[in-house]
Amino acid sequence: MNDITIVILAGGKSSRMGEDKGLMNLNGKPMIKHIIDTVKELDLDSIIISNDKKYECFGIPVFEDIYKDVGPLGGIHAGFENTQTSKILILSCDIPYINKNIINYILKNSKLNNIVITKHGKNIHPLIGIYDRNIVNQLLESIKNKKLKIIDLVKELKCCILDLTKKFDNTLFHNINSKNDLYPIVKIKLYGMISECMKQTEMKILLPNNEKLNLRKYFDKKWPILQNMTYAIAINQELREEINKKEKPNEISILPPFAGG
Repeated sequence: MNDITIVILAGGKSSRMGEDKGLMNLNGKPMIKHIIDTVKELDLDSIIISNDKKYECFGIPVFEDIYKDVGPLGGIHAGFENTQTSKILILSCDIPYINKNIINYILKNSKLNNIVITKHGKNIHPLIGIYDRNIVNQLLESIKNKKLKIIDLVKELKCCILDLTKKFDNTLFHNINSKNDLYPIVKIKLYGMISECMKQTEMKILLPNNEKLNLRKYFDKKWPILQNMTYAIAINQELREEINKKEKPNEISILPPFAGG
């Protein structure tokens, strides 16, 4: 498993975002830093592919595209050119909610395929996947012939599509292309018997980017153990249950009756 390097692609032009999305602030740190922090939990080397030297501040080697303005294919090619491992794990910089459990699952199920990409629901994610070095010639051929759609390349090659629909929550695969796509990552604090039942006192979760979200209904569905419990909800220490998409709360507390009434 160690014969693989993680390659984070940060070469997009971010035209819909209006700024470099990998460097855009998301819950207190650049979007790409969420991915960097996740991959640091794994025993694997990692690099960044970007033509912007600002990415050098993260302490990970940064390399430029050799073939510029050819989209993700150029980034994958640069990944191979700047690593020695037989495989690379590609992650785009705009999937900040990806976690180590997903990555470990992909690694575990990569087996003998030249390409292993992921799927959740109807959405295929070619930029969350593993690519074998023996595809480099076909990759170069596609670039030279200006066949730049990555999905066309993976269809031509021996490709395994790993369906993660039933394994992981769909929000973890959310791709951020515009500011309207942003989901807040919120700290959840648990108290008293709530904490005891859920066996933790604090966690971070993703909230759906809905116009309005009733947190009680959302929590009861997410954690069925809460359905038969009496509890209160505080958003930034204010007792209420509904949140809207314009809010980015720092903290949500789930309180037992003695603490929340």
